Amino acid sequence: MKEWFERFKESVDENVSSDCARKIMGNCEEFHIACPISKRVKNINELMKNLDNSVDREMSIEIIEQCGRKCIDNSIIHKVKEIKNSCENIDSFINKLREIKFAGGDIHNHGNVIYLNYPQCYCEWVDEEKGKMPAAYCNCSKGWVKQLFENVIDKEVKVELICSIIQGGDKCRFRIYLPE
Repeated sequence: MKEWFERFKESVDENVSSDCARKIMGNCEEFHIACPISKRVKNINELMKNLDNSVDREMSIEIIEQCGRKCIDNSIIHKVKEIKNSCENIDSFINKLREIKFAGGDIHNHGNVIYLNYPQCYCEWVDEEKGKMPAAYCNCSKGWVKQLFENVIDKEVKVELICSIIQGGDKCRFRIYLPE
């Protein structure tokens, strides 16, 4: 799987002109896995600031969500899809995810709306730099959740980021709207 920076750069290149991409990427080309975490966080903050200054909010969210979509491992999708296929309906599917403690087990639904609450931030190296990551970064997790559920049910879903640990919440909370 590609490093976050590579996924981000790919998403930027896919969505904006090369001039705009250069503005967004700024001086962060040296970002790599060997960088100290504090330098990564500094670079991510710079990238998020550059992104906000270069594109509208909707495009910014789309670019960051695409990073999350590219982050999810196919083995996770496959495992969750197997669980879904073994269940009779959405209620039994969600109950099974809760039983196996998927994402900490804090998942429930009301009809076709799923509530997924992560007890911690599962993003790479965020825990070590809590309070220093930009809130926009959480749209990466939103994209991850969207990619998972769209692939599991083979239909488009809408995902809403309710709050996150980075944003000051006690959990990362998502609302997933399944099609009727």
